[in-house]
Amino acid sequence: MLEVESISVQAGPFMVRDVSLHIPAAACHVILGATGSGKTVFLESLIGLRQPVKGVIRINGVDVTHAPVEQRGVGYVPQDLALFSHMTARENILYAQRVRKRVRRDGSLLSSLVESLGIHHILERGVAHLSGGERQRVALARAIFSGSRVLILDEPLSSLHEGLRRELWFVLRDLAQTYRLALLVVTHDLEEAFFLGDEITILLGGKVCQQAPPVELLAHPHTREVAVFLGIRNLFPMDRFSAETDGLLAQCDALGGNLRVPRDAIRALPPELNAHPDKWLAGIHSRDVVVFGTKAPPHEFNVFSGAVTAIYHGRNMIQVMVQAGRRVPVECSLPRHDIGLLDGGVGSIVYFGLPQEKLFLVRDR
Repeated sequence: MLEVESISVQAGPFMVRDVSLHIPAAACHVILGATGSGKTVFLESLIGLRQPVKGVIRINGVDVTHAPVEQRGVGYVPQDLALFSHMTARENILYAQRVRKRVRRDGSLLSSLVESLGIHHILERGVAHLSGGERQRVALARAIFSGSRVLILDEPLSSLHEGLRRELWFVLRDLAQTYRLALLVVTHDLEEAFFLGDEITILLGGKVCQQAPPVELLAHPHTREVAVFLGIRNLFPMDRFSAETDGLLAQCDALGGNLRVPRDAIRALPPELNAHPDKWLAGIHSRDVVVFGTKAPPHEFNVFSGAVTAIYHGRNMIQVMVQAGRRVPVECSLPRHDIGLLDGGVGSIVYFGLPQEKLFLVRDR
């Protein structure tokens, strides 16, 4: 178990401020952020390479905030893996216990790891003769074989192609369950974060912007900054409000009409929402926008129309850009089998809906 309480870390003029997290055994926590957001600086404080200026780090209930690296009991897999090129795969794995003399050699653990990671056939190979995926597995085996129950990975899969990366996601989740590991993964890859994480911390500019389970994070991003980082482009300013029993009715010039916002979307927001509507945006994921085609549906709330400005064919979905209201683009994601709704192509007028139950509000500033 890894517990971090209000850790702040200085790196020259840059500071990571007040990061807290709790990772129980067999769980995975993901730190998600762009390059330069402070992810690696934060990790260095956990493994003992950089002293925090405040806060507490506990591993299995023991305060290790100022303990040296070798006494923390943390398994660490850096981005470059740090394998010894002059050693075989087996020697790299065994090296961890040679350094930590207090950990006894455990043949059954080695056999179990070899089987779990499928690396029996490469144990006697030199590191230079291993593929990228094989090196990843050896690095994971070494970190676990050290006896650590806390495993920290700093973007270890970023150099692999998509198919292999996805394969190793399953491996990581299985390892956490099998060996009861508290797993902390740092990444800038959204799909990787949402696949691996039981909980996700978004770290931007050295500060925690939001921390939540993946489903909650996607459904209710708190700010424009978080929503944009998550790739949500449909964010609409609301101009005037009128309260209703089941929510709000907002004049939304950006969409060219009224937008009905249900009470569920505003229940967690502070009371100044009505007093300062300009501080809030209505948001919706592109996949949740309903495209009706060229005919308006009868008796539907939150239905608007606009001109199709672009159609992009992706691997699984079709991305459609529709210009509505004050020349605001609306992004819609359609399954490929719904291509018939766009028969008119670019320039045609289509109707689209924003389902009330899929809307959320985010703070603009």
